[in-house]
Amino acid sequence: MMRRSMIMFFLGFKWYSFSDDFIDSEVRHVWKRMNSLIADDKLAFVPQLKKDGTVRYNRNGFTRGAPNLPKAKDGIVFLRGAGENSDSKNKPLVINGVQMYHQNIWIKGAFIAGELKKEEYL
Repeated sequence: MMRRSMIMFFLGFKWYSFSDDFIDSEVRHVWKRMNSLIADDKLAFVPQLKKDGTVRYNRNGFTRGAPNLPKAKDGIVFLRGAGENSDSKNKPLVINGVQMYHQNIWIKGAFIAGELKKEEYL
């Protein structure tokens, strides 16, 4: 059996700054959506459903689901919960009565990769 070796080269660094247009459109849209959900008391826990429409449960018996904050399917910028462990009974953050993990703002990797392809190496 012939074995191929892979040679990797360090190509350099790239410098990227988000444009004001990106911040004003994508990021501001998510901020406004979050602000509206909280201020208008519309933040809710949305249970995850099976194909037959019944509620899904974790192994520990808790309902699977997430708050109705902007998700990856909604746009380039989105929120995703993160905790010290995955036990759903340890959700440290409560906003408007909705228990959740601390939320982090994410940007889709495909978007970042596409933007970096446009940049020259330093």
